[in-house]
Amino acid sequence: MWMWEIYQCTTLSLFCGLQAAKQRYANAVPAEPPPDYAGLTATLRFRCPGGETMQRRFRAEETLGILLNFLGSQGYPSSDYKVLTSYPRRDVSQHVLM
Repeated sequence: MWMWEIYQCTTLSLFCGLQAAKQRYANAVPAEPPPDYAGLTATLRFRCPGGETMQRRFRAEETLGILLNFLGSQGYPSSDYKVLTSYPRRDVSQHVLM
């Protein structure tokens, strides 16, 4: 019983830490531009490890750092993935100072 309580507290602590990190990332991401936004936007699709996809619009002036913060807010810390361009294929996730 005692071991279960320690495990349960550790799991809760990790969960709360993850939630806090997701919230910090979310606070650094501007709102998605509406469909009728007059400025330039890019619609990006992300393929996640489980096979699901996410799609989001970003303003043209938003940086790659904002994109990485968005992924962090969805529960994907930058240590767990790479952001690759389709052509030419290269890793751009390591070129950002957060």
